[in-house]
Amino acid sequence: MRFFGYERRKKQNKPIELEEITLRANSKELGEIANFLLECSAQIKRNKFCWDHRHFKPKKIKVGKYTPELIVSNSLY
Repeated sequence: MRFFGYERRKKQNKPIELEEITLRANSKELGEIANFLLECSAQIKRNKFCWDHRHFKPKKIKVGKYTPELIVSNSLY
């Protein structure tokens, strides 16, 4: 597993590899993220060679201008 991302204030053409990430979230937000990750895991298991990536679309989390985007990518790609 590897982590990638972009800095908020810098314009970058491609993501940089990150040494660590920190999730600042409440229990409701963490639960929704956990469910999303479990869904991604199940989908990759079923469609390992066809599943590319998926964007987290929160249902209960307020999304605003500074809400970061969470993307899960298949390690095969």
